[in-house]
Amino acid sequence: MDDPPPLRVDLRACRVWQGQEELSLTLLEFRLLALLVDHAGVVVTREQIMHEVWGTGWRPSKTLDMHISWLRRKLSDDATWPTYITTVRGIGFRFDGAAEVVGYPASPASAGDALALARAVLAELRALADSAQARLAELERAHTEEVTSSA
Repeated sequence: MDDPPPLRVDLRACRVWQGQEELSLTLLEFRLLALLVDHAGVVVTREQIMHEVWGTGWRPSKTLDMHISWLRRKLSDDATWPTYITTVRGIGFRFDGAAEVVGYPASPASAGDALALARAVLAELRALADSAQARLAELERAHTEEVTSSA
């Protein structure tokens, strides 16, 4: 049996190729696949998928199963003998196929990278704000001293 063609996932363009063929995915299918590929080899829980792809804290439902099924169909992946998406019963799903990811920074579906980047930027902005506030306080003191000494 031949190995399945590797996937190429372009996060900026929201496009996926399987070998030379571009796949036609809905936005939710793309976000779901991007999340699984971003965590390749690691089980992504059903709750994590619902939170990161659907943006909800709702408990997983058959909606997730339907979207996985549609995605598998478009990948020509068999749930019984998966080459891309493996079901881990009672927990979630794992991406086991070959994939190249391009187009960083990560999309919202790749929340791990995006969240880490956002936290780093936020920490830097807080440090800049603290520095600016300290400088402003220095200038206000200097101004007050100048006004007081010239009076």
